[in-house]
Amino acid sequence: MENPQYHVLLVEEREADAQLIEESLLQCTLPVVVTHVRRLSDALEQCLNTDFDLLLLDLFLTDSRGLDTFVAMRSHAPRLPMILLTDSSSIDITSEAAKKGAQDVLNKDEINPAILEKTALYAIQRKRHEQELYRQKEFYENLLHDANVWVEALDRAGNVILWNRGAEDISGYSARAMMHSRKRWEVLFPDKDVQRQQLEHYRFLLTEARSVKNEEGEIHTAQGETRVISWSSNIIKGENGETVGCMFVGNDVTARRESV
Repeated sequence: MENPQYHVLLVEEREADAQLIEESLLQCTLPVVVTHVRRLSDALEQCLNTDFDLLLLDLFLTDSRGLDTFVAMRSHAPRLPMILLTDSSSIDITSEAAKKGAQDVLNKDEINPAILEKTALYAIQRKRHEQELYRQKEFYENLLHDANVWVEALDRAGNVILWNRGAEDISGYSARAMMHSRKRWEVLFPDKDVQRQQLEHYRFLLTEARSVKNEEGEIHTAQGETRVISWSSNIIKGENGETVGCMFVGNDVTARRESV
């Protein structure tokens, strides 16, 4: 099977820096096609005409400077993986932009083909994982939002990426409070030992790509109650078959357990 070509957009005002970065890209083992522009306006126009795989972005350009450059590019091309280019004079601002969603930061003084290739591949793969999770999240949200069961999805780090109405009703915690965080581990399992066991079990499911069926366990609700939930799960796979998260469906069996 022929290796795919990666289309890279390099946005760099300084010609000398751009030449060094482009030469490093072409020395990588990755088959790349590089488009170089010097202005933000040109970068935005290029994104309209070409489906790029990666953006290398210097935040300080003639027509845009600092965080405004990143915000404009992120708004214009939210699905494009971005690596920010920095030097000693701009590292603070670039790091702040990285916190807002860039895939990585590279110091231009330290770039070489090996570092650039590793960083580029990681940025592309991580963005694809995020997009696959988002696609599956949208599907399950539309299908299961109003289902009368607890439905949640977690990414590999244990952050909540789906929390349906059933999860809200049973746990007492809103989606707003739980989404995009690991808070569920702390509030559902306030006992530190239980919390540690639950996290270890989750990592085991991911590592071994295992599912569970009708596995019962206790959780603590926002109202201070203890509920017994029967859990079933499925691993979420990325486009290349890799494990990117886990989907859980829970039924509240507290009443049944109490009647036994």
